[in-house]
Amino acid sequence: MKKGLKVSDGFNVNLDNVCVWIVEAESIQLQLACSDELSIIDIVIEGSEAAKFSSGHRVTINEFKRIEREITEYMAE
Repeated sequence: MKKGLKVSDGFNVNLDNVCVWIVEAESIQLQLACSDELSIIDIVIEGSEAAKFSSGHRVTINEFKRIEREITEYMAE
């Protein structure tokens, strides 16, 4: 199974580094364990209510569903 998750153009996440993921109706939050730091990546559906309050990555609804599916499949293994 692939370990890279494309979030947006030019931005990929190594799924091995994801320690927590939170999926909500209009947003996904990934918490990564990289080195000694904890990084947080927010992914929101463009044009959604969540996008008004987040500076995270804005994606289409289709991309959002793909990201949700890929992270869930990877973490289930």
